[in-house]
Amino acid sequence: MMKLRDRHGKAFIFEFKVIDPDEDERTLEDTLANAHLQIEEKQYEAELIAEGFLPGQIYKYGLAFRGKECLIG
Repeated sequence: MMKLRDRHGKAFIFEFKVIDPDEDERTLEDTLANAHLQIEEKQYEAELIAEGFLPGQIYKYGLAFRGKECLIG
């Protein structure tokens, strides 16, 4: 997570994942979807909300990798 000291600013959640065929990930899109799923399942946003950030100030990004290929969303 990255956050500004000022709670009126923005906060960012990044989840980095490498494609994993054992997790039924066949494409970078599959891996990206799993990154977003993990952000929600682990409730990373809750910590930021508890610190005073509003949901609209929190931006969530998944980064999926396969070798040197990367998909961000």
